[in-house]
Amino acid sequence: MRNGVEPGASGVRARWAALLALMALLLVAPSIAGCASVPGGTAAPRATARPQGTPTPVHLPVQYAPTPTPLPPGLAPARLVVPKMGLDAPIMPVGTDASGAMVAPRAADPRDPIWSSVYWWDLGVQPGQVGNAVIAGHVNRIDASPSTFTRLNWLVPGDRLQVVTADGRSLTFVVTSKETPLISEHDPADPAFIRVFGPSLTPNLNLITCWGDWIGNTFDRRLVVHSTLVGPSPFGDTPPGGAGG
Repeated sequence: MRNGVEPGASGVRARWAALLALMALLLVAPSIAGCASVPGGTAAPRATARPQGTPTPVHLPVQYAPTPTPLPPGLAPARLVVPKMGLDAPIMPVGTDASGAMVAPRAADPRDPIWSSVYWWDLGVQPGQVGNAVIAGHVNRIDASPSTFTRLNWLVPGDRLQVVTADGRSLTFVVTSKETPLISEHDPADPAFIRVFGPSLTPNLNLITCWGDWIGNTFDRRLVVHSTLVGPSPFGDTPPGGAGG
């Protein structure tokens, strides 16, 4: 369940708790939340050397990952357009692989198209659905050159962005706030965490990337931009994932 429907159903609560536990990893895992290397001055890290090595993969038993109810394919998110950032990027859905590890799109070649994409967590709600949809992006490429979310901090409340769906529909979101929580703030009960991944009665889109100071294997913060859909949801009044979602 993703929007607070049927709170008395123990199975629904268990699936929501499992999703929150998985989403907590997004805030602490450098391989997921767009942490490729130190950015080119954007996040002002104290360390300046590009980190070496392979990020630690994040695992979750596949049986704990909730399965979303199939939705109209035409409403699947296809592109993220943020005029103020000069961004028009394809949206790549990401979930878990066969071992239960969350897919973390990266490439050794900084010219690979993967660095020009953003990543929608497709075990959550779709942008435009009631709930908190989440899209992550890299703050920089593997060679520290700019990537999709290098300019995410440019956004302020009142700015607008669009998600273009597979059928060409444009969903407009208005920025409501932004925050830079410490990565230690990943307890599912923490208010900062719930604002990103918790339930909501409105159709929200939260954009997330790495931020702050480099602390050896990741940044110490995440930059989160919160936005809300302008106008009615194209999904109507149907609860995300259905009553048993």
